[in-house]
Amino acid sequence: MRQIECPICMEKARKYVRCFHNCKTNICKSCFKKMIILDKNKDVSYACPVCRQKSIRHIKNNFTKYCRAHLDVCEIIIKLFENEKLSEEWNEHQMEYTNRLIQNRLIQLDISNMPLHILDQYSNYILNL
Repeated sequence: MRQIECPICMEKARKYVRCFHNCKTNICKSCFKKMIILDKNKDVSYACPVCRQKSIRHIKNNFTKYCRAHLDVCEIIIKLFENEKLSEEWNEHQMEYTNRLIQNRLIQLDISNMPLHILDQYSNYILNL
C-alpha cells in the first residue's frame, strides 16, 4: 500500500479510506474514525470532507461493508453508542437528584436563569412523575 497525504491532517499515511461516493478522496484512517458520528436517529454516519456526501450505515452499502470489515472502526461505533447511553443515564440521574433535593426542600430551584433545553428536560421529567 502506498503512502498518501491526508487532506485533513496533512500527514503521510499508509492506512487510508477512500470516499464511498464518486469523488475518490483519500483520507487517513485516524481522521476517518474521528469523523464518524451518531446522529439524532441513532444512525451511524460519515460525511466526506470534500464532496460532503453523507454515508449512513445500513444494509448493502459500501460504508457498512467497510465498517464490518475493520474491527477498529467497529470499536469506534460501539464507543459512540456507549457514550450516548452514558450521557442519557447521567442526565436522568442529575434530574432525579435535583428533584429529590427540591422535594426535601434542601435547595430552591431558580428556573428564571435556566437554559431552555434544560428547562424542557426538567419540565418533561416533572410531568412524567
